[in-house]
Amino acid sequence: MTPEPSHPFDLAALVRAEADGLAGAIQGVLGGGADLQEILQEVFLKAWRALEAGKTPREPRAWLFTICLNEARDRARRAGARPDHRPLEDEPLEATQTLGATRTPDAARRQDPAAQVADRETLDAARAAIERLDDPLKDVFLLRVSGDLAFPQVAEALGIPLATAKGRMRRALTQLRTALAPHHDLTGDAAHGGLQ
Repeated sequence: MTPEPSHPFDLAALVRAEADGLAGAIQGVLGGGADLQEILQEVFLKAWRALEAGKTPREPRAWLFTICLNEARDRARRAGARPDHRPLEDEPLEATQTLGATRTPDAARRQDPAAQVADRETLDAARAAIERLDDPLKDVFLLRVSGDLAFPQVAEALGIPLATAKGRMRRALTQLRTALAPHHDLTGDAAHGGLQ
């Protein structure tokens, strides 16, 4: 029996902790029809193999999200098709629940049919707007929002200067605000992606 490798962090725990963000990043690239469980397993395997080969990332979360984005983008290229824009409400949550993450929708909004329709339309419009972002803008946006990475981590993960990461986020948010203006008033701190 071979001894377990000694890694600087617990990869399984990191994947479980970041499951929702990873799922969001996958859906940002592939749309709502993505097989989250399968893709997350492949991301875990690629990360594990890299650790086995001696790779020691300085920023494990950024590194994991970069592997995730690359895997999603590779699958999109192989499929050669546009993402499926099923609403998230139609998504099976087994992928993130299997990894220990949970999602609990607001009960009051679930009971209001008008709110459900508005939420679904806004979600579909947001997903389509994110899909239309150029890859460099989309990468920064997904790492920042889905991955909840700080700008220095985003810059390091993508190998770009910090100012470039912030500039791309500003351009992404501007494009998203324009695309979503008819659906939702995007004002306040959350809409700025924490640029401060």
